[in-house]
Amino acid sequence: MNYSGYGFAKRGAPLQLIANLIKMKGKGVKIGTVFHELYASGPYYSSAFWLSGLQKFIASSIAKLSDFILTNREQSREWLKKQNNKINIGCLSVFSNVGETDTFNIQKEKKIIIFGTSEVRQRTYQAIGEHLFDWAQKNNFLIEDIGTKISNEALRQIFIKNNHLWKEYGRLSTVEIADHLQNASYGLVSYPINYITKSGIFAAYCAFGLCPVVLDKSMGAYKTDIFLTQLPEHSTVELSLSVGKNAWEYYRHFSISKTVDYLLTQANAQSKNRN
Repeated sequence: MNYSGYGFAKRGAPLQLIANLIKMKGKGVKIGTVFHELYASGPYYSSAFWLSGLQKFIASSIAKLSDFILTNREQSREWLKKQNNKINIGCLSVFSNVGETDTFNIQKEKKIIIFGTSEVRQRTYQAIGEHLFDWAQKNNFLIEDIGTKISNEALRQIFIKNNHLWKEYGRLSTVEIADHLQNASYGLVSYPINYITKSGIFAAYCAFGLCPVVLDKSMGAYKTDIFLTQLPEHSTVELSLSVGKNAWEYYRHFSISKTVDYLLTQANAQSKNRN
């Protein structure tokens, strides 16, 4: 089971799910849970704040009912261990949902990809501002926008103003997205660095060997070998290829096949225990 509370219930608190799992356990069914989310949090005026306690209770109950668990953050694994320390709890970053490549492409073009939902892309443009277009002009890069059209009027005006640097593709097929990712140098996303292992966009950038640029002002200066926190003042092919190669090699540890292998190993172990 892939668990994200808001995927099961509007307020992220699927109490009926616990009852259903108890019935399944009573019939001898083994349960493996992939925890994509645990519980939400937010300011006191948000529903997430008032429901977080109930969401914690549900996540804890599911952990206790599970025969094995996989999650995507070390912090999540530590929390889950406190709920159930009698089972195997693994941790793997989420894999790319637009494919991956087994070879690293060194023939990169001077392109920046901004990919994902319209909400995430809007947040990314707002986080970096017009510096993105100044940088692209200075370094002779093209910005490729992939996803549902962004309707924010202020941003639309900036796009029109910089249409010689920016190209909008709209929604594309998985194969078409993969083609764009394969050839680009940089991939931008605004995302909390402490939660980056949950991001399918970041995973896609790594899977195709782009140099990821993760925008998170709350972290300040942050050094890493697998992504940058801002576009380099002077872009060089060597820099984007170096970080991109590191990101691609990092992705090998949690690729689709690695995730499948982990789940199959755990499921087979449970099958043997049942027999």
